Amino acid sequence: MPSSARRAPSTASSHDPVVDIAFAAGDVRRATILRALRHDSFAVSELSQLLDMAQTALSHHLRILREAGLVVSRREGNSLYYRREDITSNPFMKALFDALDEAPLPSGLDSAIEHIHSEREQQVERFFRLNADALKSQRMLISETRTYAPSLEALWQSVSGRKARALEVGPGDGEILGSLARDFGSVTAIDQVARMLEPVRQHFARNRHITFVEQEYTRFRSREHFNAIVAAMVLHHFPSPRAFFSQSAKLLAANGCLFIAELERHEHEWVREACGDLWLGFDATELDRWAAGCGLAPGPRQFLAQKNGFSIQILTYTKEPA
Repeated sequence: MPSSARRAPSTASSHDPVVDIAFAAGDVRRATILRALRHDSFAVSELSQLLDMAQTALSHHLRILREAGLVVSRREGNSLYYRREDITSNPFMKALFDALDEAPLPSGLDSAIEHIHSEREQQVERFFRLNADALKSQRMLISETRTYAPSLEALWQSVSGRKARALEVGPGDGEILGSLARDFGSVTAIDQVARMLEPVRQHFARNRHITFVEQEYTRFRSREHFNAIVAAMVLHHFPSPRAFFSQSAKLLAANGCLFIAELERHEHEWVREACGDLWLGFDATELDRWAAGCGLAPGPRQFLAQKNGFSIQILTYTKEPA
């Protein structure tokens, strides 16, 4: 038999999905990439930093994973971000990911991922610290709060009441916070940037139902759980959207609801510089996947067309009882 006939395949192109998946995951470097992508979406440059791998070599491995259907990419401005593919309809891929995730991350990778998230967080915090005064006028180019606030209010009133507790992430100018204070017995407003939080704190200084917390959301700890968490136009600033959902699930009471107003996917790169956005919106299916991974079930939703080519999605998720 000629030697060429005995060679193992060099690419994931056998046209047999099981063989392609096994080949793609059967390399220690590609397996490490899949483990890293469990935690977040990462740009090629970030993955290169995480894995200490040249981008040319990394691109080769990502191509094999993509062709096998294990990862997908999305463009965020000039950067290409990768995440693991949705595996709900593929038992073999689910079993593979479960097996990969049972093994501990390679030494140092966990802290390297945390460092990437910290860099993203510092980027956003620096933007808001320097641009707090001009941010409202920039946001009006996308959407005004009054365009989506009524939709949020109509949804959260199903869980409101005198004994109900609400939390708003990033209260902005306080338009939504005032409505929450009217509908809930107690409200907590949280923001990590003092310059963003202080004006709204002063505005509601006489309202004893509102507590203000200056802290990064995913590090916030509360002895009591919340019946409602509201995040209006803030998720695109989060270093790790998956971590946002995980934290929300921890803070919600059983049958509590998460209410999100967020941009749909768009290609307006200028919002990064003008508004400090890390992400150019999200697909609802992407948010649903993160939520499901944290035990949050999707509920009613609305989609609102806005000016300048933007669209806003109003999404709800309920914490399923343990």
